Amino acid sequence: MATAARVIHSDPDILGGTPVFVGTRVPMKTLLDYHNSTTPQTCNLSCLGKTAGSKNPARI
Repeated sequence: MATAARVIHSDPDILGGTPVFVGTRVPMKTLLDYHNSTTPQTCNLSCLGKTAGSKNPARI
């Protein structure tokens, strides 16, 4: 699994230092904004990783 340091890059010459995905000019914030707009407001980190019939969420 790739670490954030290998996936996200910040350079003052690229979009004024905004963190972007390596090899692109796509800001990381774009993905976060998309995720937040498509995730139901009732969901939080505790709802991620649960399986049917499971009382404990899986480790993320």
